[in-house]
Amino acid sequence: MNKKTIFSYIAYAIIFAFVFVYATFLFQKIFIESSSEYVVGSTSAFMGAFFAFLFVRLGDTFNAFYQRQIKHYNALVKLELYLHNTMYLMEHNDFVANDYKSTFEEARNLKKIIINPHEFNLFPVAEELQLELFGKEVINMLLSFTFRLKSVNADLKSTIGFYSDLKQNCISRNDIGTYLENIKVIEQRSEVIKTYFSGLREEGIKLICETRVQLKRKPVMTSIVFAVMRMEYKPATDSELKKEKEKLLSEQATLKQEGQEKMHDLQEKIEKIRKAYEE
Repeated sequence: MNKKTIFSYIAYAIIFAFVFVYATFLFQKIFIESSSEYVVGSTSAFMGAFFAFLFVRLGDTFNAFYQRQIKHYNALVKLELYLHNTMYLMEHNDFVANDYKSTFEEARNLKKIIINPHEFNLFPVAEELQLELFGKEVINMLLSFTFRLKSVNADLKSTIGFYSDLKQNCISRNDIGTYLENIKVIEQRSEVIKTYFSGLREEGIKLICETRVQLKRKPVMTSIVFAVMRMEYKPATDSELKKEKEKLLSEQATLKQEGQEKMHDLQEKIEKIRKAYEE
């Protein structure tokens, strides 16, 4: 038995002895001597300590719910930013898939190795946000969205690795036949990946709309105690989701057009450099 344990036992013994002696003293004064002074004093002390404890606990409870709501609100802000970034990457990967198809068609027509400089980007997965959110609706939607992203990421990673190995092997050996044969695999995988984007995009848009609607709301307590236990962000209604979806689609259409124009300009510059290099 170490010194720390011995001191702990001694401290417990002293506390127990003090409580026992004091309780015995009060018992004698109240029940044997029937002293009203001690009855009032002990009752007042007990009620004071009880209500002090009660208000401290209530304060801690309110503060815990308040901090939880703040954490949820901040998570919603981060979630919306994350989703917009994910939707942008989806448009980028969609562009890469289409650009691969054009490049590979040109390679087959010219019967030469033409390397596409673009590459798919993996989607970030925000699993940490699931622990910060409070509403069941948005958590379930994010879980489903995250599961889809992981599935798409697996295909993207496989395609990126396959095309990277193909470029290195065929360029080093100038093996045009192998290159033309294997780019069919890249095309097929790219088309499969594009089919995933349709459902993923729709799910992402719905999640953004749900997030935006919840950011506009604040939990309301309908009673003093019961409402505290039910403080939550209510899920968005169909009309609210429809309104946010129309607004979001308009924003995305504008961003997509601007992005395509920038990518088109970049593609023209790359094409000029490639032709100048070939000459």
